[in-house]
Amino acid sequence: MVTALSLDAIRKNFRSMRPQYEKVKRYTDQLIKDYQEGSGRRAVRSFRSRIKPEDSFLRKVNTKGVSGADIWEQIRDIVGLRIVTLFHEDKKKVEEEFINPIFDVDKCHKYEYPDFWDMERTESETLKVLKEGYMSWHYEAKLKEEHIAKGVPALWVEIQLRTMLEDTLAEFTHEIYKTTTELPDELRRNVTSMSRHIFALDRHLQNANKQYLAIRPYLPGEPTKDLSGADLSGKELSNVDFSRYNLREANFENAQLLWCAFNEADLTGAILRNARVLWPKMRGVKLAHSDLTNADFSYASLKGASFRNADLREAQFIFNYYFEEADFTDANMKGTRIARRHE
Repeated sequence: MVTALSLDAIRKNFRSMRPQYEKVKRYTDQLIKDYQEGSGRRAVRSFRSRIKPEDSFLRKVNTKGVSGADIWEQIRDIVGLRIVTLFHEDKKKVEEEFINPIFDVDKCHKYEYPDFWDMERTESETLKVLKEGYMSWHYEAKLKEEHIAKGVPALWVEIQLRTMLEDTLAEFTHEIYKTTTELPDELRRNVTSMSRHIFALDRHLQNANKQYLAIRPYLPGEPTKDLSGADLSGKELSNVDFSRYNLREANFENAQLLWCAFNEADLTGAILRNARVLWPKMRGVKLAHSDLTNADFSYASLKGASFRNADLREAQFIFNYYFEEADFTDANMKGTRIARRHE
């Protein structure tokens, strides 16, 4: 138990540290906002963040019995970020496109029923779901070094990732557990029963969405723009949607393209020499006869992409999605580096 005297000192330290945590929160908010407005706009339906209130922080310090420098290492949820998706499969998309590239994750807990995605879970994760009906993915993480180098403090962030239905139940149970830690058996059974129904409904929503997308690749009236021959060499672009654009013979040499979408775009004869095209969406893109030497297409989604007769010498395809469903007929792949994902 932490003494009243030491709690007073901890309170002062918290107040002095708060501006640093606020800086991390503002920076993280901008990152998730940029992702939501770009390639993650269909995955991230909402997000919210907060700095842990002082009273709540002190209660947690007292409960854990930590003090001194250990506090800032042991209390990892002073900055909290909650990301909410509509579909369960979008949680995996957010994890792979936003969380893993931006954060160094120390611990990840996935609270959900064990057979979803056939993922292994610890006993404590499984019991929390079965006993409390709680479903959410939790990450204890710090920003990667490239962000810290910009002057952002290297402090812990807790990220919660949920579907909208999971978030609804979690908000309800949070209200309950704020007032009591022991629930009547009937209420506990109702909560866990709702959890199982939400789990099943999330699955049905996901399957219905797949059926819908199979008959509607794009919304009616989506724009098609002409940027044929455009000079975008050396540009640094993120979260730009080039889907269905005419980019024939466009020049992207030495460009840095992060989280951009090229779904069904026409880049026939385009130049992407030495370009870094990371985490792009490239479903059905046409890159026939394009110069892609030494280009980096790491983490690209390549379902239905065409690289026919393209120059892919020394190009990189690292941990791509649907690599086997892309067409590389007659492409020059001398020195091409390919590292497959393990689905």
